[in-house]
Amino acid sequence: MTLERGQLGALAALAAVVSVSIFATQLLLVVGVLAFLARLLAGRARFPRTPLDGPTLALCLWTLLSASFSSNPALSHVYSKKLLLFVLLYVAIDSLASDQARDRVLTATFLGGLALAGGALALGRGRWPGRATGTLLAALVIPLGSLALVLSQTRNAWLGTLVGLATVAVVRAPRTLWLLGAAVLAVLALRPDTVMSRLTLMDDSSRDRYYMWQAGIDMIVDKPVFGQGPGMILSVYPSYRWPEAPNPNAPHLHDNALQIAAERGLPCLVFWLWWVAVAMADAWREARRAALPFADPRARESTWPAVAALGVLAAILAAGVFEYNFGDSEVLMFVLLVASLPYALRRQRNLAAGAPA
Repeated sequence: MTLERGQLGALAALAAVVSVSIFATQLLLVVGVLAFLARLLAGRARFPRTPLDGPTLALCLWTLLSASFSSNPALSHVYSKKLLLFVLLYVAIDSLASDQARDRVLTATFLGGLALAGGALALGRGRWPGRATGTLLAALVIPLGSLALVLSQTRNAWLGTLVGLATVAVVRAPRTLWLLGAAVLAVLALRPDTVMSRLTLMDDSSRDRYYMWQAGIDMIVDKPVFGQGPGMILSVYPSYRWPEAPNPNAPHLHDNALQIAAERGLPCLVFWLWWVAVAMADAWREARRAALPFADPRARESTWPAVAALGVLAAILAAGVFEYNFGDSEVLMFVLLVASLPYALRRQRNLAAGAPA
């Protein structure tokens, strides 16, 4: 087995278990990174350069600076080890620069938890799985995922799903937006208890978020440059907690932007917003290539990974208004895997044209 196939197999297995096991995902990431490093050292691969390099470097460096100025630097530096996960972006860009590799890894994603099957699919030399396989698996996963989404009673996930679907519709099929609106109206008309019981701002969870955000703003005002330090919100929250808050402790502030600013300072928030803006802008540009006058007739099909990336990023950001989802390793790794797709498409074009990758 070549290093290239080993790297692809590890990435496919990672995609299959990213929502199931953090330990397995991180172990597979190590395998993929080692294979990638071996290829770099042997001169059989080139490190991808992307517009995300600047914001990624700035975000990582400021996080480490924030950890150094924390009231507990040792704990903050341990918490900052999640920065190592950003290497997944570059491993994925290198691995997914072909139609077949993307088909196999995205198909493995639908297998959800079947790591060995996902890795085997990527390593196989036959034509299966193909794009029809991914479509079939998606058709099977969508109803199950929709049921799980409703039963989860997680409002930020509902919001993220609506925004993600609307984004995909705007880019590819604007006329289908009425279907999304009709589905929302149908839910409001039928008023199922599972959904309606969560459509309120008067419950303890909503009230607690409001007072968490107030405490987070106080944290930022108190330490606007380097923040409280990565991983320090739980320990400092009691000092900033408003008396009306229902819960005495909070491990995080249930908002991506507020959490990053409170933890790492306002400059780090700017770097994070820079990263998000670049990732979404590049996904948008790749997704819109099919609409260009000189686009190849097959471009509409080939840009679907970029459309999916844009939809997922929009969904994660929308859900992140009410949840610190970028703080979850599994969510961050999935975001990095998806964010790599537009750059993998660009890398594939450059390689085909003989330009630097």
